[in-house]
Amino acid sequence: DQSGLEHRLAEAEGKMEALMESMQDSAVIVKNGRIQSANSQLETLLDLPRRELLGRAFAELVASEDLLPALERAERALRGGTPEEVSVTLYPGGRASEPREVRIRFVRMEDAGEPAVLATLRDDGDRQQLESRLQANRKLLDATLDSTSEGIWVQEISPSGHLGLLVNRSLEALLGV
Repeated sequence: DQSGLEHRLAEAEGKMEALMESMQDSAVIVKNGRIQSANSQLETLLDLPRRELLGRAFAELVASEDLLPALERAERALRGGTPEEVSVTLYPGGRASEPREVRIRFVRMEDAGEPAVLATLRDDGDRQQLESRLQANRKLLDATLDSTSEGIWVQEISPSGHLGLLVNRSLEALLGV
């Protein structure tokens, strides 16, 4: 009966909406290259209302230099069913908008009986800033160790039991290593 099918469809759509809203990550359903659905976390991440996202081509959000890898990962997920990840820069409001560094995970799904992709997005900007700071601190430590004439030996045992060892060039010269 038609009304029973419509009721079950509405019920299933409600469950999908509730599931997407319960996710911690930003999420979007993309079908035929267009955004079909998005959760409120995506609105927050991109600083755009959902109504401006729905129906929009997903590729419009992705920086041109990241577009090919992102589309390849989405296509592979769609064809093979294996989740695919990629880090990209998004421009939610076009090139003039504030860029967002994100990590996207594409997973194949069905939407109204047709293949679609569920893309979950995580803000990647914090991780990239931490990596940059770590790299800068490492360079500063190396410069400091190399600038002293004293031999320096640093030994650390990690919680997993791995031994970390750091020596400077002065100690290497002193030990003849």
